[in-house]
Order: sequence, then structure tokens, then C-alpha cells
Amino acid sequence: REAKKLKQEELDKQKKKAEKKAKEAAEKKKAEEAAAKKDDYKITELTDEEAEKLQKELDQGKAVSANGDAGESEKKDETPKKGDDEEEEDEDAKGKVKPNTGNGA
Repeated sequence: REAKKLKQEELDKQKKKAEKKAKEAAEKKKAEEAAAKKDDYKITELTDEEAEKLQKELDQGKAVSANGDAGESEKKDETPKKGDDEEEEDEDAKGKVKPNTGNGA
């Protein structure tokens, strides 16, 4: 019986070690992926010529997206504004601070 207990305890220890290694490997992988993501957003210096070329490309991209989104922006303007409802508050509430997470009210 004691031999079985010892064997079981040894197996449990091995399982825990394996789980710990797997967890550490997963954390290491996440850290490496996060570091790789940060590397994607490096600031680089451009020459004037490169900057002009990049600006032209960006302007062309904006022009294309503006033409494609023109119909959608008109639809957005037709929806009623929610701000109109908020202006119709009680007279006694005027001049008071509205509650939010910043002011603790």
C-alpha cells in the first residue's frame, strides 16, 4: 500500500512539473508574441522624398475610401441624435454636475 502511495505521489509530482513547464512555455510564447507586436510599430526617419511619396499614397487611399463611404455617411446623418433627449431634463437639475465615474456622484 505504501509503495502505491509513493508511486502515486511521484506521479503527481511529475504531473505538476509538466504542467508548470507547459504553463511557463505558454507564458514565454505570449511574451515573445507581445515583443514581436511592439517591433511592428517602430518609428523610422524618412527623407523628404520618401515622406512626399508616403503622403501621396495615404492621400490616394483616403480618396478611395471617401468615395466608397459617401453613401454610408448620408445614412448616419439621417438617424436621430441622442443628445436632443438629454437636453430635456428637469428644471431643478440644471447647473448640477451629472454623475459619472470621475466625480463620484
